[in-house]
Amino acid sequence: MPDDSAPSETLFQTGVRCRTVAQAGRASLLIDGRAYFEALRSSMLKAKRRIIIVGWDIDSRTDLAPQLHEGDGIAPDGAPTRLRPLLEQIAERNPEIRIQLLLWDFTLLYANKRESLPMVKLELTTSPQIEARMDDALPFGACHHQKIVVVDDAVSFCGGLDVTLARWDDTDHAPDNPLRKMPNGDSYTPFHDTQMVVDGDAARALAALVDERWAMVGEASVGDHGGDTDGDPWPDGVAPDFEDVPIALSLTTPALDDRDGERQIEALYVAAIERAERLIYIENQFLTTPVIADALAQRLSENPDLEAVIVTPAVQNTWIETKSMGTGRTLFRAQLAEAGIDDRVTLVAPVSRAEDGTEASIMVHAKLMVVDDRFLTVGSANLNRRSMHFDTEANLSIQGEREQDRQAITLFRDRLISEHLGMSRDEMTEKWTAASRLGPLIQEHAESYRTTTGGSGPAWALLPIEEPQAFEIDPASQVLLKLADPHEQLRPEVLDLLGDDPAPALRPRAQKFALLGVLAAILLLASLWNVTTLSEYTDVERMEAVFKQITGSPWTPVLVALIYVFASLLLFPITVLLILTSVVFDPLTAVVYAIIGTTLGALTTYGIGAWGGRKLVHRLMGHRLTAISQRVARKGIIAVVALRVTPIAPFSLINMVAGATHIRLTDFIVGTVLGLLPSVILLTMVGDGLWSALSDPTPARIGLLVLGIIGWLGASLVLQRIFDRLIPRDESNGKSQRQTGDDDETA
Repeated sequence: MPDDSAPSETLFQTGVRCRTVAQAGRASLLIDGRAYFEALRSSMLKAKRRIIIVGWDIDSRTDLAPQLHEGDGIAPDGAPTRLRPLLEQIAERNPEIRIQLLLWDFTLLYANKRESLPMVKLELTTSPQIEARMDDALPFGACHHQKIVVVDDAVSFCGGLDVTLARWDDTDHAPDNPLRKMPNGDSYTPFHDTQMVVDGDAARALAALVDERWAMVGEASVGDHGGDTDGDPWPDGVAPDFEDVPIALSLTTPALDDRDGERQIEALYVAAIERAERLIYIENQFLTTPVIADALAQRLSENPDLEAVIVTPAVQNTWIETKSMGTGRTLFRAQLAEAGIDDRVTLVAPVSRAEDGTEASIMVHAKLMVVDDRFLTVGSANLNRRSMHFDTEANLSIQGEREQDRQAITLFRDRLISEHLGMSRDEMTEKWTAASRLGPLIQEHAESYRTTTGGSGPAWALLPIEEPQAFEIDPASQVLLKLADPHEQLRPEVLDLLGDDPAPALRPRAQKFALLGVLAAILLLASLWNVTTLSEYTDVERMEAVFKQITGSPWTPVLVALIYVFASLLLFPITVLLILTSVVFDPLTAVVYAIIGTTLGALTTYGIGAWGGRKLVHRLMGHRLTAISQRVARKGIIAVVALRVTPIAPFSLINMVAGATHIRLTDFIVGTVLGLLPSVILLTMVGDGLWSALSDPTPARIGLLVLGIIGWLGASLVLQRIFDRLIPRDESNGKSQRQTGDDDETA
């Protein structure tokens, strides 16, 4: 319940707890994806000069308003609801507008969760006004995590929601909501988050921030942070919660090159907790940072009237998150228990239940804190070490300096609690008053939820998160917690992996159109694949027939080579081609054809990488290149051999990376031949046996298959070990180039 005491001195210490404090004529808090995406779509449709979207992820398929259409993606206002066609229509209607998209240049760990080839979907095949960049201006191990949208430098959104998939949900969080779907039709779990929208100088402060970020990836700032704009892009239907209010913009940024890092969000959290009197209300995806746990423990110990309620997901999404962030949360709770105040900390997770009894755990993705009625912060920062210390984060905060501001802060907090408990605000505040504290009310409501079923009881609740009584950190958790949530920036074990990139032969725009031509050819080929019998030639048996048909002709060597080149362009498995070659031709001929074919296929895709250049290939593939680049960075023949004998990526992709890194052509050819030779000999010598084992398995043939695979892998491992030992040491520090940091620290 509200604490009507006068607020203490300002929390907003510029340079320590915030970067700037700017006035907003209007500010509103948007709870859950439906409210945010509706407001965002409304504001973008009013844009006249520019839209810039900055995020951890941006997905062109995101449906901003599935409730407004019946599957066709067009709302009653005639505008699309999905991101890419919506931006295309906005660009078509206004040829002068500039649309900028900046997303994190993500790691391989997230590749299966991201839209494939995002630069193709967002930049290379969209209107000229739409520009996309992948943000890699970060130190090793850090990620770009801010979630900001700026419209005409006049209205800005900031919070925890990326414009991507699996974020849309309404405040009901029903387990069976049919609108909560992925593009392939799969449903996803209920999702809870928050965003703030501001205008005026506060919006321009966010515009300046995203322009700074855009400039770091190599583009000059284009914003008009102090100028006027025609029209008002404030979203329709969004009433301001605050008017004429100071907004603090607080950041986490990593130290990079000659720039110092910023840890304003952590300092702001600690200062706000130190001033708490009655209630600290937190919603956050992760809880691992010891600094925040210490601040909570100290303030709760000092003030026996204070309680804390923390809403967080019941479980983590993946095994890695469970071992890292889940372990960190257990240690966070242990700090509170050790201080003897954990009985006044209510750690809960929201659930919802349908009328048929189906229950769903609600994913809490919000990053917010409300302290009494004096302070609120909403943004992108998780309560983990990396968000507090070296990922890029942005939070907007308001201090309750006036009575109307304190009332608005209280209303926002109560709306959140009421949503999770499935009550009206009046009912919730009445029960809260009777219970005197929020924690007992939540516990009583949870008991009622557990003891009822179907439609006879509450359909929403905050359930306690149980931790194991006896807890020991296993070795996997120790390693993953250190890597996934380190206290300080990781020191890179690899340096500049791709080296300098010479200027491409073609100008960027000409290069872009040339690549578009290649993509158009691929699309044409894909169309022919669907309407002709061409697709049958990717079938292994059909390919075998093709190989047999071309034998005995004076053109056989040329035709075999062309098949290898064509297959490389289509990413056809090179191993299958080697086996087919061994089936059709005698062993010696097969070895010659295979070496020539693989080398020519490699040269073709190497040429694509060399022509595209490092920046273009990197923009298309992102950090998918990182694992490969660590080996390519050694340069020369040994680097290429290492790539050939280590199955870390598809054959054609490795070739493109080698071309993009500008390894010398002679080194590439020699390294390719040496690296592939053992595999080619083994596969061609026993290929017929392998094919027989696959087509008509018998114990003897299966044995041959196993021996062939073991021999192939064994030869690869032996060669890899030999070439690893041949890698020269870096004379400047006396260490191998694979190990440059402390012995007990890995990347």
